[in-house]
Amino acid sequence: MLREALESIRRQTARAAIARVVVSENSLNAESEGVCGKFGDLPILYVQQRPPIAPLLHPRAVWQHVNTPAVAILHDDDWWAATHLRSSLDTLNAQESCAAVFSSFFESYGPKGSPWLNQSYYFAWVAAGADTMQSVVYMDPPAVMLACLINAGLHYSTVVGRTEPLRDAFERNVSRGNSFDNDRTFPVFLGMHGPIGYVLTPEVFVRNHPTRFAWAAEYLKAGHMKLAQETTRWLAQHYPNEVSAAAARFNSTARVLDSSSAHTFWNILKAGTFEPQWSTLVTECGLELPAMRRQRENALLPMWARELFGGLCPPVLNRWIQMKYWEQMMLLKKKRANARTAPR
Repeated sequence: MLREALESIRRQTARAAIARVVVSENSLNAESEGVCGKFGDLPILYVQQRPPIAPLLHPRAVWQHVNTPAVAILHDDDWWAATHLRSSLDTLNAQESCAAVFSSFFESYGPKGSPWLNQSYYFAWVAAGADTMQSVVYMDPPAVMLACLINAGLHYSTVVGRTEPLRDAFERNVSRGNSFDNDRTFPVFLGMHGPIGYVLTPEVFVRNHPTRFAWAAEYLKAGHMKLAQETTRWLAQHYPNEVSAAAARFNSTARVLDSSSAHTFWNILKAGTFEPQWSTLVTECGLELPAMRRQRENALLPMWARELFGGLCPPVLNRWIQMKYWEQMMLLKKKRANARTAPR
C-alpha cells in the first residue's frame, strides 16, 4: 500500500512544490524502508518510531521533521489523484486567512478497483451550503462543525494546510485523548484559525480494507455509534454556541432542498447516522433530521404502500440492526485472520 501512496506523490502535477516526504514507520517492521528506497527521485526522509508509540501520538513524532510553511497528509493506505496537491494549494493560497483545505474523496478496494463516492461527501456538501455550482467553497466555523457533527466528513488524507494551525489542531487532539474518531474534532480545532477550504471534486482515494484502524476489534466491541455519540456530546458540551449555529445552518438548508434532494439525503443519513448517534443529534444538538424524510415527487409506490413498508421497521431501527450485524461480522473476520497468522 505504501508503494502506491508514494507513486501517487510522484505523479503530482505540483511535485516541484514538495520539499520533503516524511515516511514514519510506527512498528518494528522495517520493510517500508526498502519500499522508500525505490523512490530515489522523491525527497524522502524515512524515520522509525522505536519502540512504537500510540497512534494518537504518532503525528507529534513527525512534526519535528516539518520545517515548511504548508503540510499535506497522506495515510499509507490511501492515494492521491495527480492534481490533488495543485488544486489544494491553489485553494489555500487564494485566501490568505484560509487555514487548511480538505476535499471530497472516493473509496475503493485499490487503485485498480472501482471507486464509489463516500457518503461523507453529502454531509460536507450540506455543511457547505448544498451548492454544486462552485468547485471550491470556504467553510466558516458553523459549517465545519456541521460537517463534523453528523459524521466524519473531512478526511485526513485530503488535508493540505498551513503548518502552525495543523500542529495546534493535532496537539488539541492529543490533549483530548480520543483515539477513535478524532478526525471529527481535528477540523473543528483547525477551523479556529480561519476558514476551511473544501474542494468538491474528488481527488483523493481512500482504501477500504479490513485492517483499517477504525475497524479495530476494540472499537467494534464498543460500538461505533456509541463512540461517535461520546464525541458528539463532547462537542456539544465544549462548543455549545458553535453546535447551535451548526444546527441552525442544517435546519435552514434542509427546508430549501427540493423533495428529490431531501429524499436522497434522507437515505444517506439513514446509511451513515443511526442510534445512538441519531437521537443525540436530534434531541441534544437540535438537528431536524426527521424533517428530511419528505416524499419524493412522482414516487413509484403509492403513499399507502410507502407508509406500510416504512412502518414495518423504522429506518433508524433498521440501520441499527444492520450496524450490529456488520460489527459482529467484522469481529468474526478479524478472529479468522488472527487464526490464520498465528504461529502453529
